[in-house]
Amino acid sequence: MKDSKSLGRGLSSLIPQDTRKSQNQVKDTDNLSQSEDKKQNTESEEKQKSRSNTEGEFRYLAVAEIASNPYQPRKVFDEDALGELASSIAEKGVLQPLVVQEEGKGFVLIAGERRLRAAKQAGLETVPALVKSPLSEADQARLALIENLQREDLDPIERARGIADLQNRFQFTQEQVADRLHLSRSRIANTLRLLTLPESVQNALVEGKITEGHAKIIAGLPDKESQERLLQTILEHTLNVRDTESLVKTSPKAYRQPVSERVKHLASELSENLNSKVEIRPRKDRYVVTLNMSSEDELQDLAKRLQS
Repeated sequence: MKDSKSLGRGLSSLIPQDTRKSQNQVKDTDNLSQSEDKKQNTESEEKQKSRSNTEGEFRYLAVAEIASNPYQPRKVFDEDALGELASSIAEKGVLQPLVVQEEGKGFVLIAGERRLRAAKQAGLETVPALVKSPLSEADQARLALIENLQREDLDPIERARGIADLQNRFQFTQEQVADRLHLSRSRIANTLRLLTLPESVQNALVEGKITEGHAKIIAGLPDKESQERLLQTILEHTLNVRDTESLVKTSPKAYRQPVSERVKHLASELSENLNSKVEIRPRKDRYVVTLNMSSEDELQDLAKRLQS
């Protein structure tokens, strides 16, 4: 009886070398193919898992189980527009899923307040929704605000209040708010500035009687009285933004905080002592002092006197 070695040699002698090589290549190719398939399946599963984590789990939820977002910055909803949306939803259904998160035995809305209200108005019992993993309170507020900003559903004052609430509630700096909302810091600052305006100006802005461009110019005035005076001028003469800007530049005294007699006296004394015309203008919580020099020699002389 031949040993295993002999059997092995005899078998190898019956199979041509190149044929065995071809079979090995096929085997290797099959193994490689299986490996690639496994890799692709793994990658596909990971992508699906990642997409699920990002977009949320798609489900149909009972309308009654969904509570409104407590951080919804929009307080007033156009009933006519809401009615039109409700009619569309009654006919076609909710085409864009709501975004929610589980909380307790129900769900809390993250984005889709108008769709939820319109669905209720249309009498729908269930709505499509993406159920996301629980978010922080800051992210809930941020996403609600971003949705409204992107859809331009907020008036300028609602937008400013939403940003201020986000900043104050979570102790964010303007830079942090700007980063979370993907806006410039100057845009955030200018928007928050609207909240310093008198109520009459804010109301005019909400009602569309003036634009944000008007409001920005009004906000640059030093006191409430001059701001309200400029508002009345804009409304009475139907001034556009360019006309308003030109008016403030050409008639600054009409919209400037009055200077007290004491400040006038101090300006006069400084003019005499410095031998130069001195202007003092109040600007909210500070004064701006302007010295007028006719030459570099006068400026150099003043510098020497101030240093002595």
